[in-house]
Amino acid sequence: GFSLSNNSLLVPTSGIYFVYSQVVFSGKAYSPKATPTPLYLAHEVQLFSSQYPFHVPLLSSQKMVYPGLQEPWLHSMYHGAAFQLTQGDQLSTHTDGIPHLVLSPSTVFFGAFAL
Repeated sequence: GFSLSNNSLLVPTSGIYFVYSQVVFSGKAYSPKATPTPLYLAHEVQLFSSQYPFHVPLLSSQKMVYPGLQEPWLHSMYHGAAFQLTQGDQLSTHTDGIPHLVLSPSTVFFGAFAL
């Protein structure tokens, strides 16, 4: 199966894999005395391979959030797709907006399985 090295999943054998990831962000309503500032939230699954000398985005989501006056907010980002991967490829994630992550096993996850 997969192993973990330097916060990356190492692909055990070449083949087609379904890669998936989810993050959930939340925040509070802003104070009536404050000026709301838009927040940039992003989540990306990246591939690092011997075929490329840099991290290649495989799956990516971005969102601008404009906090409301009355209501707290909650936004999720999920993606998943099938990819041809090579033994030794490394899969990792990058997230912008980390202070707003809802950290629990059911809201933030990342993985892959062979098809």
